[in-house]
Amino acid sequence: MSAASPEVICNLALAKLGADPIASISAPVKANEKLMALQYPHVRDSELRKHRWLFSLEVRRLTPTGDPVNNDIDDLLYRYTMPNAAVRAVKTPGSTWLVRGRELLDPSGTYLDAKFVMQVETVRFDTLFTEALVCKLAEVCCEKILQSTDKKQDLKDDYKRAIDEARRINAFELGPELITGGDDSYSFLTARNI
Repeated sequence: MSAASPEVICNLALAKLGADPIASISAPVKANEKLMALQYPHVRDSELRKHRWLFSLEVRRLTPTGDPVNNDIDDLLYRYTMPNAAVRAVKTPGSTWLVRGRELLDPSGTYLDAKFVMQVETVRFDTLFTEALVCKLAEVCCEKILQSTDKKQDLKDDYKRAIDEARRINAFELGPELITGGDDSYSFLTARNI
């Protein structure tokens, strides 16, 4: 696990750019503080959304909210609002829900246990994810801070190596997905008449 705060992550990105460290992104004063305050949450959420990071997965029990809606085949689908800190919902075997914006639609009408990639405290970040986030943040801020694109390709290459390693290790830790049911449970097989 990583014990880096958002400011430490931002300072690591700034170090890759050869820029001076910042004091805070929660009360930004200087130009680089304002830039990091703007970019950090966006880049963090973007990187979290790209993959099922083990450290950020949480199962939440949801209850129906609002009026049910009809789907294309006249079934009632109940609305479940995603948690505020959810970056994306993760399908698991047997899931029947659909994502529509910040809602899940499901025919059950009772509670729904759904898995989400969540915004989590930085102390829960995997060290390899933190390195990938640092590289991406440096890449995104490179042109604005350095007033040049010369270093941007090197940062892209650093990010590619870091994210590949982080995803590889995360995949080992997640383990294989369980496949249950017969071939008729998988529409991609039945649609092709296999």
